[in-house]
Amino acid sequence: MQAWWQHFAAFWSACAEAVIAPLCDALAFLVPIDAFQEFDFLQRALLGMVLIAPLCSTVGIQVVNFRLAFFAEAIGHSAFTGLAVGVLLSLFPVFEGMNPLPAMLFFGVAVALSITAYRRSSDLSSDVVIGVFQSAVIALGLFIISYLLENRVVRAGAVNFDTFLFGNVVTISNSELLALLLFSIAAMVVQGFAYNRLMVIGLNADMARTMGIRVAIYEYCYAALLAAIVMFAIKAIGVLLITAMLVIPAASARNFARSACSVFWWGLLVALSSTIGGLIVSERFATATGSTTILVAVVWFVVSNVVVRLRNLTASSR
Repeated sequence: MQAWWQHFAAFWSACAEAVIAPLCDALAFLVPIDAFQEFDFLQRALLGMVLIAPLCSTVGIQVVNFRLAFFAEAIGHSAFTGLAVGVLLSLFPVFEGMNPLPAMLFFGVAVALSITAYRRSSDLSSDVVIGVFQSAVIALGLFIISYLLENRVVRAGAVNFDTFLFGNVVTISNSELLALLLFSIAAMVVQGFAYNRLMVIGLNADMARTMGIRVAIYEYCYAALLAAIVMFAIKAIGVLLITAMLVIPAASARNFARSACSVFWWGLLVALSSTIGGLIVSERFATATGSTTILVAVVWFVVSNVVVRLRNLTASSR
């Protein structure tokens, strides 16, 4: 008898095929490259990058403004442990054969909420709290994986951890894309409602409280949202580089922008061009998608610094 989740997985797969395939076909026409017209996996990768870019750029602005790069790094590393927990759960009969990605998502959100709760209640600095949690999470992941492999509970290569360490968006499936699409819609709705309030909290939490903003609730919601975005983006960008995808477009946007509003649009432009450009370049030169995407983003950052220098020179010469 099939487990309930197996019936759900079959239903989800059918829905994904009906929804994602037409979107991939439509999006492929926007990229005038033969490979993207011919290969389905590149079309899926393109759609994945288009969905991931707005998520990373929007939440990345807040990561930069709130100085949460180390927090995002810790959440990214928790993905490795979440994946290990998912593999461990799949050994139990009730979860046999289950995709470990949902476990990775829930584990990442749990770690983010735990860090936030402890930061709010502890006298220790944020960096110390995050550092302790990050070390503990990484150690737990290595412990689980080493136990499973050394005791031959799972065979080596049963789970491709390199995909999550370095990123490989071309392996993304229709089912994963459907989950990413629905999450992207939900995340943008949440950001549309909470964006201004989060910016006020980032500027001055005490002032936010006097304005009637429930700071604790928004901090927990933001931590969960950031963790979920990181988990969804891991497969495309990789654990080792996910923080760069959050920080570099936002930092470039701050250099380009002349107003707080334009920071959002510049961040979106840099993120989209970096993800799409990185995918095209990686297909052309057969390089890792995640690292190529980040290199394109770094080019944007260098250009933005040149623009700032020229702007300052022009202003000082007047």
